[in-house]
Amino acid sequence: MNERDAPVMVGVTRFSVFDRERKFWRIGRETGDDLAAFKKALFSEERLRSRLHIFLVYSLPILQRFANLNPNYRHVVGYSEELPINYLSALLEALNRHSFIIPVPHHPDLLDPLQYGDVKNLLEASSEKETVPLGVFRLDDDDVLGSLWMSRAMPFVKASFGGMIYAPSLGLYGELCGESLKYKNFRKVHNRMLAIGWMRIGCYSKKSQELILPEQNIPHKKADLLYPAVCDATYPAWVYTWHQHNDSIFGSRDSVGELSQIMKSGVEVDFCIEEHFQSISYHRPG
Repeated sequence: MNERDAPVMVGVTRFSVFDRERKFWRIGRETGDDLAAFKKALFSEERLRSRLHIFLVYSLPILQRFANLNPNYRHVVGYSEELPINYLSALLEALNRHSFIIPVPHHPDLLDPLQYGDVKNLLEASSEKETVPLGVFRLDDDDVLGSLWMSRAMPFVKASFGGMIYAPSLGLYGELCGESLKYKNFRKVHNRMLAIGWMRIGCYSKKSQELILPEQNIPHKKADLLYPAVCDATYPAWVYTWHQHNDSIFGSRDSVGELSQIMKSGVEVDFCIEEHFQSISYHRPG
């Protein structure tokens, strides 16, 4: 697909950022106002080792596939300058090999695509029309999108879908083994409005240089109460990683019990995992 025909799409990943507004994270609730304890937990060897592996080994190759398909796709990776130097160096070295990646120190406006000159240049050049559609999606550093996500999401990045949400709602819950860093116990899950690959669709005005998008800080599980949503369960779109360092606010006792129940009795996977998640490694049953 050429640049004129491809929609402008921007992904955003926050890689283990040292965010003092951390009340929505499990480790933030557990450490309270103790910044030193929060930083120690956030940058622990076990936590960073698994996240770096998931993002660089499992997720990044699939993101590169997206970039090969869509020349107008960019992915912003926010990182903390406080990261331990060995992890910061490894992260930046890997990211700088990919021209579609925009690595930036974390800042409050990370999710605003107009902060990045490359994205704004794409919007100005991608169409002869005065109004240009744009899709902005998020991907956590410990989750993985499937290889079909880009081709299925692109058709919805149109002005006619402006102000809507694209929410891929079929995927896998997978347990990550701490030692091998391989997945096991995959379960197929139908979960509407999950944050993985959740895309806001909007429009950019070249005349006013303004971008109109659905709000970014709304609870994603309730987004369809505020904006029309396309919930697409026609293909496996994501892997939600279940591991001991999961940071979700849903890391409560109730949700841990719910996730554990899914892992024990959820639906068996009835498709070839390698066809959709080519880069991941997992322990095969038996």
